[in-house]
Amino acid sequence: MNFSEEQIKNINDALAQLKQSSIFGNSERNYRILSFLVDSYLKQVHVKESILEIELFGDKDNSISYDGKVRVYMYNLRKKLEEYYRTDGAKAKIKFIVKKGQYNLSIEEQNTNEKSNSAKNTKLPYYIIIALAIALIALIYPKTEKYFEETYCWTPFFDKEATSCCVGDHFMVIGKTPNGKRSTQYLNEVNSNKDFDNLLKSDNPDREGLTKAPFSFVTKMGPVSTARLSQWFTNHNKKLSVVMESEISPDIITRNNVVYIGPFRTMDFFSTMFLNNSKVFSYDGKDIILKKTGSKIRNMHVKNSREDHVMVSFNKMGNSGLDIIYFAGNNDIGVMAAVKNFTNKAWLKSFYKELPNTKTYFNALFKVDGIGRTELSCELIEIELL
Repeated sequence: MNFSEEQIKNINDALAQLKQSSIFGNSERNYRILSFLVDSYLKQVHVKESILEIELFGDKDNSISYDGKVRVYMYNLRKKLEEYYRTDGAKAKIKFIVKKGQYNLSIEEQNTNEKSNSAKNTKLPYYIIIALAIALIALIYPKTEKYFEETYCWTPFFDKEATSCCVGDHFMVIGKTPNGKRSTQYLNEVNSNKDFDNLLKSDNPDREGLTKAPFSFVTKMGPVSTARLSQWFTNHNKKLSVVMESEISPDIITRNNVVYIGPFRTMDFFSTMFLNNSKVFSYDGKDIILKKTGSKIRNMHVKNSREDHVMVSFNKMGNSGLDIIYFAGNNDIGVMAAVKNFTNKAWLKSFYKELPNTKTYFNALFKVDGIGRTELSCELIEIELL
């Protein structure tokens, strides 16, 4: 197949327009892969995994296999393209497509002129006029069911004046180092005042001289996720206050809805409420457990690739009439990926297609795969409707 100059120009123009989008403008790797696939398409070169390995990693040693990484990158590229054509590129005349399980690009052309011209010469039927009127009413009265469908699990938070973002922080102690000096330390087995008291009562020789530090610390998930949530609330004209879990007071949960961000193994104040009404999951204070198998949810780290799990739990907060949503995971990438998705309208709409209605409480366990802390995929692996 020989491409005309006009076809080549249209394809390159579509690629250049895509690069200017918010989705691909900040994703140099995905754009580079797509450019390579477009060039291969125009040259009619069949793309294989081995070719992509060299393109992505610059390694011509065939004894080294990068299959897993190539699949991750192609998966992410497909998701980026789907998102682009749902948003910025919704009216694009040319669509770049990479089908699941394939590495070669295909292109679809859409003729939008005929549709628009025929629409100009067609009178609107009465039932379409009625539908437009209903849509207009929905815009005027945003507290309708349509509003709930647009904000989903966030609706009760946006309906209230006050929401508190509670960030799970890590308990710190002060003790002696091997050289005899006193310094601040983090102990895996000490995540709360109760754990600290139990350690002091134990026969552990390391307990000698330990005191509670006057401060705690948070990992990357704390500031990154609270910044994204703050912007999400600001976009909906709502305020979000932030408090560390170690500093939270009981009266907050009687006045405010709560968003929890943090590890579940360090959870202290909310530990008695987390998953307490679940029939699928349990929480023993350190781990999340699948009741049907009795197995604990474990994360893996293989070379520079991570596989983490994060629990997103949307639930009532006791008998207060208030709501809480947990983004609970022991590693940064899980929590950051979940918060990013749940503050994306297009992703939320896709997620809620699997739920019976938009007002459902749920416990949803996601697996997050990533290379380093970027290019993350977030896959739903278990959901419980409450």
